[in-house]
Amino acid sequence: MRRLFSKSSKTPSPAPASAPVPVTVPRLQPAYTVPPVPHPCPYDHIALLATPNGLLLRPYPTPTSHVRISWSKNPRLTEVDGDGDHDWNESVVVYGIVGILDLYSTSYLLVITAKENAGNLFEPTHTVFTVKGITAIPLAHDRAQITLNTLSSRNLRPSLLPSSTIDTLAPSEPESSESTPDTPRVQFSEAEHIKILTPPAEQSEFPLTAPLSIPDVQSDSASEISTPDTSPATPVTKTIANRLSFWSRLSKRQSSLFSSSSSASITSSAPSDVSEPLIRSPVFLKETQVHLETIIDESKAEPKAVITTIINETAPPPATTEEKHSELEDKILRECVREFVRGGMYFAYTFDITRSLQHKQELVAKAKKQSELLDDLLPPKDKDRKGKDKDKGPNSPTRKAQDKEPHVHSAGHIHEGDKVNPLAEPNPTLPLWRRVDKQFWWNEWLSKPLIDAGLHSYILPLMQGYYQFAQITFPPDDLTHPTALTVDYILVSRRSKERAGLRYQRRGIDDEACVANFVESEMIMGVERGDGESGGKSKSIFGYVQIRGSIPLYWTQTSYGLKPPPILSTNRTHAQNLDAMKKHLERLKTRYVSPSSSQELQSPKDKDAGGEITIINLAEQGKTSKEHEVAGGFGKGVSELAEKGLTGVGYHDYDFHVETKGMKYENISKLVDRMEKTFESQGYLWILNDEIMSQQKGAFRVNCIDCLDRTNVVQVQVIPEHQDAAFKMSTA
Repeated sequence: MRRLFSKSSKTPSPAPASAPVPVTVPRLQPAYTVPPVPHPCPYDHIALLATPNGLLLRPYPTPTSHVRISWSKNPRLTEVDGDGDHDWNESVVVYGIVGILDLYSTSYLLVITAKENAGNLFEPTHTVFTVKGITAIPLAHDRAQITLNTLSSRNLRPSLLPSSTIDTLAPSEPESSESTPDTPRVQFSEAEHIKILTPPAEQSEFPLTAPLSIPDVQSDSASEISTPDTSPATPVTKTIANRLSFWSRLSKRQSSLFSSSSSASITSSAPSDVSEPLIRSPVFLKETQVHLETIIDESKAEPKAVITTIINETAPPPATTEEKHSELEDKILRECVREFVRGGMYFAYTFDITRSLQHKQELVAKAKKQSELLDDLLPPKDKDRKGKDKDKGPNSPTRKAQDKEPHVHSAGHIHEGDKVNPLAEPNPTLPLWRRVDKQFWWNEWLSKPLIDAGLHSYILPLMQGYYQFAQITFPPDDLTHPTALTVDYILVSRRSKERAGLRYQRRGIDDEACVANFVESEMIMGVERGDGESGGKSKSIFGYVQIRGSIPLYWTQTSYGLKPPPILSTNRTHAQNLDAMKKHLERLKTRYVSPSSSQELQSPKDKDAGGEITIINLAEQGKTSKEHEVAGGFGKGVSELAEKGLTGVGYHDYDFHVETKGMKYENISKLVDRMEKTFESQGYLWILNDEIMSQQKGAFRVNCIDCLDRTNVVQVQVIPEHQDAAFKMSTA
């Protein structure tokens, strides 16, 4: 201890000069850094090539670099300059990347192999596509090569791509002078023994098995394995096994039913690791069918025990963890791919489809205001500017130029009289994935590996919802429009990914104040007419947004019974329900109410105007109704929040079933008449010749229990009110 604290008599040697410590500057990670120039849009054609070192990706047909994805469960993505010494003529071209799905044994690259043009947003450069085909490429060399070979047989190689268009994919047709009907091509063998229903025993060496894999899915029908129905069960047992068993459907694994000593079962020479044959002899099927029917007819046990017996014999659970993980992986992959191809997934390469027209204009105005504030903080660029700034009189050139600039609200919201570009994109220098609304970006998590690697042009956001385009031409009318009118009608619905799920399984609100089945619907109209006097043209663009969503309370509804009652969650207090509802409504006000209108909150005498977020509750309100507990709780919650100071929200009850009893849907006009003042106060977005004439100041929030049928009927009645007003304004 003394030696440790004693002073050393030797002169300490000077410490080596240390390297300068780098100064840490707060900034984004390199993967998220964006060049100071407009970033390219996502690639609309990507070539894929399997090599021993990894799966290679590059833009087609003018590449500057390529990306290498390593063969591993946790793949590494590396961007490499140039093409490399590879034969890209053997590559396969796809239309975009959905993302990377990491499962138990391996990871999968999900790519778009088929798309369809859904329409244009006024201009051909603003095209929206819908997903029609998805391929899951396993990140294992041998399996990936098989999958790419399957795709190449569908004319996806660069050398085989049609020269006209490649938006839709179809198998190559042989050239023939005669027209042939569009039927499946089947090639029959000339061997006579193939025509025998029961194959001879000596043919058992032929492969009768098929591995469970999902190389490509384009529709619901294509997602199922196309094999003969050889299920050894009656319709009753088959339905029970399919509906109630979580594991593989009939006869995909060895079960107690197939391990019997029947002479017609699998031959003993077959190895134990070979999957069950898809074709079985009629003798075996007959015996198993009789066995299952005996269980149903002669069993004296309770129905629950009989069902359990049928499930255990037709679709037993896996015996090992490896089998369980394998079947789970197949199920997850199949369901994930099916969700993207079942319809309703849309994307665009050149612009953001997750935001409404007015929301984009507000973001553009906000960015412009921020740019002006930065300009005021920066020093003048030259000395002459100081002299120019001295002239601040009302008649000075500088003041006149400022008066001509569009007025922008301090919070970034638009005002009447602003000169704008109707199709302007906010923050156009950012990549597309940085501009979309994450609430409607469904493949965000799958795109995370691409985001972390900084592969901005390979990230293609997908939105679930609905896009419909229609163009109508009206002939001239002396009373309304002396020249012809061309009307572009666009209907857009955007479904939120937050609290997504199946009906009955996702209800109410969560702790993040997100409600189930939240959908933003936007009606867009473009009216173009000629001016008979001057010979010019005028273009009006209208936009109107309304929303729907589950009742913002903690409530559940079981899926048993024909009409299960919705009930409030017993593990949540009244205060928790109010707090979640308040957060949800405040979020809606921030998103759908402009600051100019929120500063003029309605007074008590304007309460009938419906506020700025106008709630229309279509659920049953009767005290004896099954929906009363939840529907009534919504109205009481809004009233209690209003007493505590919540403003800018209006609430209206409309018992849809009572008002339209006896198929009297014409009674919905009573609700429309009741909302007339609200229609006028909300307004709509109107841009005439690139000048904002009006904007939408509020929105309707319509709901029933499911937010489906009743909500659809009422929202369809709301749109014509604004559509007629917009049409009259455009023809005035």
